[in-house]
Amino acid sequence: MSHCQYCHAKRFEYEPPGFCCNSGAIRLTYHKMPPELSELYFGKTEESENFRTYIRMYNNMFAFTLLGVKYDKELARRNCGIYTFRVQGQTYHFIDDLIPSNEKPRNLQLYFYDHDNELANRMACSTRINESIMKKLMDILKVNPYTVFLKSLLNVPQLSDFSIALKCHSPLDQQTYNLPSSSEVAALWLEENSTDIYAPYIRIYTHSNGTRLVHYYYGCYDPLQYPLLFPFSENGWHCGIQKIIQTNKVTKHRAYCEHEQLRSISNICSVNGFFDMEDESLQKEKRKRDTVSCREYYCYKFQIRDNETNEVIHCGRIFQQFIVDVYIKLETQRLDSFSFNPNLFRIKVLQGLLDILRFGEREASKIENKMFLPITFIG
Repeated sequence: MSHCQYCHAKRFEYEPPGFCCNSGAIRLTYHKMPPELSELYFGKTEESENFRTYIRMYNNMFAFTLLGVKYDKELARRNCGIYTFRVQGQTYHFIDDLIPSNEKPRNLQLYFYDHDNELANRMACSTRINESIMKKLMDILKVNPYTVFLKSLLNVPQLSDFSIALKCHSPLDQQTYNLPSSSEVAALWLEENSTDIYAPYIRIYTHSNGTRLVHYYYGCYDPLQYPLLFPFSENGWHCGIQKIIQTNKVTKHRAYCEHEQLRSISNICSVNGFFDMEDESLQKEKRKRDTVSCREYYCYKFQIRDNETNEVIHCGRIFQQFIVDVYIKLETQRLDSFSFNPNLFRIKVLQGLLDILRFGEREASKIENKMFLPITFIG
């Protein structure tokens, strides 16, 4: 098996070059786990076996968000054939109020509501879980920044007078190993100053009888839902992660764009010629993105490297759920990209409108508004 010359990832035969790290343009740190959690994942004791068998249940009990998904329960049964996590449609991550409306806490409410009986509240969720494992996990996640923040709210008097917000992503550089602190993942405002809370935050209420959606493009999307994969709440993918600038390639590309000249529109004699010029313009305007895309991010993260201990990809059933969640995130991001960037496909749209006009249709209300997808999108 060959290795990438840039990031040293193991490569399968016929795997295209640059698939793992975009030929050295991407460099990210890997996530680390505390030794106690690694022992539960990879140990050979009865506790470790119980933990691995019911890992999705344990993760859901400590998750800060609620996973909304329609999955095949028959395939996900632990005692019927090979374990498979298959979903249909979209997945959603929701975040609840701090105080439950029905006196039965769940998700982040378990960190805040009825703190003195936290263990009993968690054990009441299922009869299959092990109490000693629950105690270990509670102790492991004490250092989680979201846990620290939520438990600190217990000491805030008149909490309803404050606005609570989680930051969509922390400003830490993912090219170097940094652990976020509680002040970097959440914030607290007085209600009278709540106008200072702007878009990069997720508002949390003490009791509003509703839930808030955590969007897939938030950096907190992964650590909020998978605390047993990211116990230190390291950010996942979000917009704005920079690539490593490769000077020689950038200079060559800029020189090409500066010396190329487009055809003059005065020389166009037909509609087809106009479309050809439009196509040529699009090709000239293309630039290689200087930020890491969702696909590139997880392609890098899911590689096997001899010089790294990437424990996340060896976490069994919870990793299967996570990778399905990531794939849906990737497809959602691609669809959003096609929807929000119609200029990339404006030639086909204009061609369709001209075809309609050629057929004699003159009523604009009868012309449907469609979203065009490229042939590379397989759904």
